[in-house]
Amino acid sequence: MEFFSFLILYALIWVYPVRVVAALGQVLLCQGVSSGHEELHDNDIETPCQRMCRALATILPGTVIDVNEEAYAEKQMDYFSRQQSDLYPACFFLPRNASEVSQAIILANATACAFAVKSGGHATFEGASNSRQGLTINLERLNQVTLAENGTVAKIGAGNRWHDVFVELEKNNITVPGGRTGSVGVGGLTLGGGLSFFSGHIGLAVLADGSILDVNRESHPDLYWALRGGGANFALITRFDMHSFPHEMMWGGIRNYTIDQVDAVLDAYVDFGLRAAEDPSAYQITTIYYTNAKHHATVDLYNTVPEPNPSIFSALERARAYSDTTAVNRQSNITWTNYRGQPDGHRQTYWTATYRLDRGLADFVKQVFLEETDQLGDLEGLEARCILQVFTTDILRHMKKNGGNALGISDRDYPLMLLNPAFRWEDQMDDSRIMLANMNFVNRVDAQARKMGLYEPFLYMNYASQFQDVVHGYGEANLERLRAVALDYDPDGLFQTLQPGYFKLNGRVGW
Repeated sequence: MEFFSFLILYALIWVYPVRVVAALGQVLLCQGVSSGHEELHDNDIETPCQRMCRALATILPGTVIDVNEEAYAEKQMDYFSRQQSDLYPACFFLPRNASEVSQAIILANATACAFAVKSGGHATFEGASNSRQGLTINLERLNQVTLAENGTVAKIGAGNRWHDVFVELEKNNITVPGGRTGSVGVGGLTLGGGLSFFSGHIGLAVLADGSILDVNRESHPDLYWALRGGGANFALITRFDMHSFPHEMMWGGIRNYTIDQVDAVLDAYVDFGLRAAEDPSAYQITTIYYTNAKHHATVDLYNTVPEPNPSIFSALERARAYSDTTAVNRQSNITWTNYRGQPDGHRQTYWTATYRLDRGLADFVKQVFLEETDQLGDLEGLEARCILQVFTTDILRHMKKNGGNALGISDRDYPLMLLNPAFRWEDQMDDSRIMLANMNFVNRVDAQARKMGLYEPFLYMNYASQFQDVVHGYGEANLERLRAVALDYDPDGLFQTLQPGYFKLNGRVGW
């Protein structure tokens, strides 16, 4: 039990060698690039990114898929959100190794071609891992999973998805702290400070002058620190080396509740958060749903050892579930089931906020969610979720280990409420209404939390909206340190300007 206790944390633990690629030289934004798909074919003036795609196809045959190939549409649709699938890059580049990634980054700099990088493509907003007429670097071929150091280290390619990683490691009855939804990519989750059943994280990175580096706590401690939550601001990661540990089976699943049980469910959520240190192997996720113009609630329950119904969940016994899928199972099977509950191809938005855990504020969150979703009515395909998790005191304490991370919350001695509104829908005409409802929801809860003295500025990157300023929420000192690291490893700002679609150090996102 002590071993699992050590691993149950929401911190990036420590990094074995990291593959890093980057490019030097003056960085220019991609010029002459329009936003329409038809102009990719009709524009007689070749854009910088089209020139780059042609060069890559010549230099590295078999790595480029352009707009005229049948496989282009397949790669375009392989995203979690429709907003990302609706973008048309000049081409998709599928490197086979770190050297080919290095060559692409150097060419992007030389041609001033903006790019995006796709690991699993699970971000919700456009440009995060697909580009609008730029270059999309699709890492899916970097999908190796090998063992080293007598099986205690798993070398995991950044193009993997977590379900596939777990399936491979389970052949040896081991695992690593990875994503809880099987379709999520290894790269994005880890660099954002990703959450896990075990919530230990290890990341490997790629830098900016065309060189390939191994990055770990000893070789590049400043970059190692920055990568633990700093996102895509410093390097392009091609491989992650993670501590592996024995693991065969776990217990988990979902209990469903009618909305009249929601108060008892929230009681249990707060009770778990306050008592979580009693059993670090267990974790609980509470969600209020709005589907078909009706509300209900669910609770995800997990125990990383195969023991059903640990006593840490005892408060939930006061709520009456109408269905229960919990069972002892393989981690890979649980992550696959979670993926089926979050299908690809819909319009999506995630938002996030953080507060000191408090039962009164949890009730306010419930009331605001009910009000904002009731106002939306029965929009086509709408499924709205108000997801509540906890950064437990154990999780926060572990964030201080091995040099700490960039998130700026490790000094809290109280549990934190992690709020994640997550909406999906079908009709693009409903975008503005749904975005406004999410903004109102978060702003109203923020205002109440400030009144109650419970507000925290931290924003969890992997759940954040493109309209939220994630990195500033890490605190001014951490932000300045991140900027210093970026200046050291990417002095010309390639990852700030030519990879514009994710959370940048200047607070902006977008193409």
